[in-house]
Amino acid sequence: MANPMTRGAHLVFIAGAAWASSGCFLGPNRAPVEMPAAPSEPGSPAEAEATLVALADEQVLAEPSPAPEPAIEPTEAPEVEEPREPEPEPVPADAVTGSSAAAHHELADDLDEWFDYWLDDYGPNLRLSLERMGRYEDMVDAALEERDLPRSLRYLPIAESYYNPRAYSRVGAAGMWQFMPGTARERGLLVNSLVDERRDPEAATEAALDMLAELRERFDSWFLALAAYNGGPNRVARLLRRHHSGPPGDSAFMGIRDRLPRETRHFIPKFLAVAAIADDPGAYGITDIELEPALEYDETTVPDPTSLDVVARAAGVSEDDIRVLNPHLPARIVPTHIETVLRLPVGTVSRFERNYAAIPTEERLTIVEHTISAGETLGHIAEMYGVRLSDLMDTNPGLRPRYLQIGQKVVVPRLRRVLAGDGSG
Repeated sequence: MANPMTRGAHLVFIAGAAWASSGCFLGPNRAPVEMPAAPSEPGSPAEAEATLVALADEQVLAEPSPAPEPAIEPTEAPEVEEPREPEPEPVPADAVTGSSAAAHHELADDLDEWFDYWLDDYGPNLRLSLERMGRYEDMVDAALEERDLPRSLRYLPIAESYYNPRAYSRVGAAGMWQFMPGTARERGLLVNSLVDERRDPEAATEAALDMLAELRERFDSWFLALAAYNGGPNRVARLLRRHHSGPPGDSAFMGIRDRLPRETRHFIPKFLAVAAIADDPGAYGITDIELEPALEYDETTVPDPTSLDVVARAAGVSEDDIRVLNPHLPARIVPTHIETVLRLPVGTVSRFERNYAAIPTEERLTIVEHTISAGETLGHIAEMYGVRLSDLMDTNPGLRPRYLQIGQKVVVPRLRRVLAGDGSG
């Protein structure tokens, strides 16, 4: 279990942010206090002045005299006010983590469990996520700023995929932002066996943030937008129509929360917990985080279908380097019948193009590993790569054609012909 003091700290973080955003902290009363005047002491300047005034009055009553010339009072130098330091601008509460709904009592127990989940059960994965985030955070932050979206959304890929662009769920969601195939295609991402832009950090980030912004505008609530992102906008809209008659906003999420699927119901506290920890990991005992360096690369294209191991050899780098930069190429092939960008380490394009030109066309495609997607058969895979089914079976002797599983790897021998457009759907 998490340290009790740490657990208390996280509840204060969430509730405090929401309280401050609603203006519930009153400032001190600065109205001036009227103080009684102090009595004059004998012989004081005040008493002397009063005596002179009284004597002058008596003289006027006894004997008229010319009006005295006005006394010339000494000129006093004007007081110079000390320059005041400008008060710091109040930091606006994050629209997601600072929502008043984040402090709702019905979320308290769930938040407690999710803090334990991230800090205890998944502590190593959380640290790995924070370190891996170094690769992509500049790109994600720039995309958030461009759309004027809450900063806390930079932590959403931790909740979704541990910031792993190759992540693949049991239901078929893929990439850092965990798009399902149909949703990804609706958002303009290319998804097939050779190119899967759900795994492209840049393309998927643009699509995910555009989608989140649209959901926020549609439901007038970040909590509902996140619920719709996780469980589907039509489901959220249907539940609101049937079971919520109050005002829109994050409180509406609490009104339909118990009717949402379990995963979606817990998605909000899961995200709130990891956002609080990731925003200040040191406060939760997570120190000495070694951020991975931001990805930098150049881009090029190839004239023929080419295996990534061939690309690596021509560029003079490891295949792992190429795969990290090109997670959107799951089959480890750069196709040419689909418009595809090849990313190379900075400064290697000239060497790659020079060495690549010397590689015979028939040697640019070698044995590859294919990852099985939903609905694929060995016959489909053999046709897509242009190999005989018998060759595919011989290369994978332990493979059971009737029991293929999503995510399973199939080794494909060298292609016999240039890839056609069969795999583009």
